[in-house]
Amino acid sequence: MQERAVPNVLTAEHDPHVRADVHSALENAGFAICAAARDGFEVVRLARQHQPDLILLGLELPRLDGAEAIRRIRHERDVPIVLLTEDGDGDLVGKAIKAGALSWMRKPIRTNELVDTLLGTLVMHREDTLQRQRQESHRTIRTMLRHLSFPDDWAADIEARCFRAGRVWRSTSSG
Repeated sequence: MQERAVPNVLTAEHDPHVRADVHSALENAGFAICAAARDGFEVVRLARQHQPDLILLGLELPRLDGAEAIRRIRHERDVPIVLLTEDGDGDLVGKAIKAGALSWMRKPIRTNELVDTLLGTLVMHREDTLQRQRQESHRTIRTMLRHLSFPDDWAADIEARCFRAGRVWRSTSSG
């Protein structure tokens, strides 16, 4: 029987009370906290160091705001990010979503809502990643078929068969 992997979460929150509540809720829900940041620069460094499955990030971080921290993290790695904010209608939320956050929650947190949001975000991110991989695989197979003078319309069937067999094709050339 295969056990479910416990998602590693990096948290970033400047308020120690909110941070303690979040950590308690996450641990009780079965998440593992791989690291905790108190400011924007620290979350960027810890994201690089720990490679978390998900980042829960307070938007109002000192030294480097959450939107800029998200932009820097997403520039290096495709990781799902959920925002915690006191003001869900602000310009900063819009900037953070544009920078790559997948969803957001308003403080104060409710444990059930937090868990549902994080699990939903992980599923959405996995599905999006899989879709992008399959599209890349399809393009790569189609390119190979063209080089071999086979019909393009074979690509979809070949990609589907490869996917069912657990294989994804990737191009190693830039053109």
